[in-house]
Amino acid sequence: MFWKDQATARSCRDRSVEISGIIMGDTTMRSGWREEEMQKRKLGNGDLKVSATGLGCMGFSHGYGPGPSADEAIHLIRNAFDLGCTFFDTAEGYAAGENERLVGRALAPIRNEVVLATKFHMAGPMSRAQFDKEMRAHLDASLERLGTDHVELYYQHRDPRITQDQADRGESRRCQRRTDQRGIRAD
Repeated sequence: MFWKDQATARSCRDRSVEISGIIMGDTTMRSGWREEEMQKRKLGNGDLKVSATGLGCMGFSHGYGPGPSADEAIHLIRNAFDLGCTFFDTAEGYAAGENERLVGRALAPIRNEVVLATKFHMAGPMSRAQFDKEMRAHLDASLERLGTDHVELYYQHRDPRITQDQADRGESRRCQRRTDQRGIRAD
């Protein structure tokens, strides 16, 4: 969320709002805002830790009208890292893979210092074997676009079995529990 006026941003005490303002170039809020380090959150049962505020990168190339130039987007992503953000999210479907390329270029110099998440999309019924094969092909393509040999988080963007009405009623959570019980997930 990017505020159009500084008064609105200042009235909100949420760190993510302040960071958004700074990432977008509001230098008047910069002085003294970072009195403490970004908080970290543990994800899942493993040792994976991410910044409390992550950066979803979709808007840099997809979804909200024209995005910034590639150079500006790379600058903004690296600025977020400089401000303590270590969690970055993209997907193969954002601008037909161009968002992954952009995020990969932006994070290349700091790749081993960040947590990178990307998502895949598959539709239609398929067997477990077909799903595994397709998922691996999608992952390989994402890794190539990202210019890396690994991602820390990889998951299905949308479950094709769930309609928007069902999602609004919580069906996706129930379906995810069933999916997890069957062990169909990317770890």
